[in-house]
Amino acid sequence: MVRSRERLLTLRREDDSTLFASSPSVKNLRAAVGGRPVSTDERTARIQELGRRGLPSFPGPSVVPEIVVGAPVLLREEMEAYDRVRMLAGAYRSAVLSKCDVRSNFMTSAAKLGAHKLYPLLVQAADMMLKMKIPPVAWAFFSQDVWIEVVSRRGKRSPAQVKWMYSKSRLANQHWFDEVRPDYCVRISHMSPKHADLARDWNQMWEALVRADVQTRTELWGVIDTYFPLDEYEKRVQAAKTEAVRMQRELNDRIALGEEGGIWRR
Repeated sequence: MVRSRERLLTLRREDDSTLFASSPSVKNLRAAVGGRPVSTDERTARIQELGRRGLPSFPGPSVVPEIVVGAPVLLREEMEAYDRVRMLAGAYRSAVLSKCDVRSNFMTSAAKLGAHKLYPLLVQAADMMLKMKIPPVAWAFFSQDVWIEVVSRRGKRSPAQVKWMYSKSRLANQHWFDEVRPDYCVRISHMSPKHADLARDWNQMWEALVRADVQTRTELWGVIDTYFPLDEYEKRVQAAKTEAVRMQRELNDRIALGEEGGIWRR
């Protein structure tokens, strides 16, 4: 009797994978489905996965990766004037969209970019920003904030004037920007849509658990299964991961093509 008890305690301390691997009944398991045998390894893995199921973890970044946009990039010496101007124009559009919820068409036509009346102004601004090591997106977001808080009346959220944003006089006095540069030259991240939906539903599940004041395992799973029945949570985590990887890849491709201004948000 004592030996049996000791053996049970030993088995309980063993790792699950070791316990399953050493079980003769599992090793010799053969089940026919549609006339074909089911893989023992496949069934073992499923049993182990079901046995490990517990309270779903909050789907934070350690569970599902967030979409990451690096800190705003600098202009480069090897860039043509045309490409530099395109970055400044994209930075302006991104800033007014993020801060004012206004979708600007400023310099969206690549074919007419060089003929735009403000093209020489932006060429000059780009040269100054290159020498001062000022990222266009960071400058645009900073300038739009100043426009809203100082220039426009009563903090009206109207788009800044391009001539004002990229004026030579403002760039020459960039010390105002230097004081707050760390606030604008940062990496940002956000959840993909499926990730955000999963996090919302998890929060609702948790609130329901707290309200229910569950006392037993049956009560606990009764609430959990209302939001994530069977393996619904695991399926949604995998779907969110797949979406996040795809969106990150697409975002990286756009940044590589010089479209950072239309991506960065703050």
